[in-house]
Amino acid sequence: MSLEKAVLELRDRQGRLLESLQSLRLAVAEDKPPRPDIALVDQRCAVVDDLIGWAEEARGAGDDGVAASRRPIDLDSARAALIKSQEAFNLLSHSFTEHLVSYDAMAELTALGMERGRNWHAWVIAVRSALQECQQPIYEVNQALFACWREMAERAGMNSVNVKTTAIGQKISMPRKKQVAREGRI
Repeated sequence: MSLEKAVLELRDRQGRLLESLQSLRLAVAEDKPPRPDIALVDQRCAVVDDLIGWAEEARGAGDDGVAASRRPIDLDSARAALIKSQEAFNLLSHSFTEHLVSYDAMAELTALGMERGRNWHAWVIAVRSALQECQQPIYEVNQALFACWREMAERAGMNSVNVKTTAIGQKISMPRKKQVAREGRI
């Protein structure tokens, strides 16, 4: 796989992740039952908004990476774009896991559905489904980032020179006794 192809694949996967997060945003913020605002829902909305922001940042860096990976390849710009994309993805992935799908976060969500009645229970089911729909795109972006880093490392390796030294020592051996006796040294 070429670096350009890997970066194009990354940008495509980032787009799918962004779509999944936007669907999650709809489920969390727009599909909630019409009731007074609940702090848990507001907190989840804020987290999802942050995730969308990081996904957009990563996608923008992916666009920069595509431009840099076209011929003539600008490795420094491609590397900078990949670093920016990786940083945004790391923040997104950690926040998603910590604030949305951790055991505690899911327990809070489930408790809300049980406490507030049938409408809220249906909302919890929809949010859980949207969260599950985000997991595969997150995995795919992670794999695409790995492929980009692999291509970057291989490209860097093509331009380097490896020097391998082998130490060859001096072989010292003792003459045999018969040879020394013949020479009259004993």
